Amino acid sequence: MGTATDDRMDGAQHARTIQISPEIANGVANNVEDFMTLVNEANEANERERHMKLRDAFRIYPKAIGYSVALSTALIMEGYDTAVVGSCNHTKKWG
Repeated sequence: MGTATDDRMDGAQHARTIQISPEIANGVANNVEDFMTLVNEANEANERERHMKLRDAFRIYPKAIGYSVALSTALIMEGYDTAVVGSCNHTKKWG
């Protein structure tokens, strides 16, 4: 396996860093023309998203947020459904 994880505390935030083995990094670097520019752009994008305001996230990622809300609602309603249907114990016959 080519990765190792490093967990550390940065103030009140919990950061998780994944380090790639040098062999894998060199293999990727040899196949990408401007590898360090790619890495720097990815780090900058990560920092921009980390400090993004909620309003901006709703504007930029409306489909992802809608999908997440729909899926969460479906899972919550499934839990309520099993609880409600399981509690309906009728002893009389209807009809």
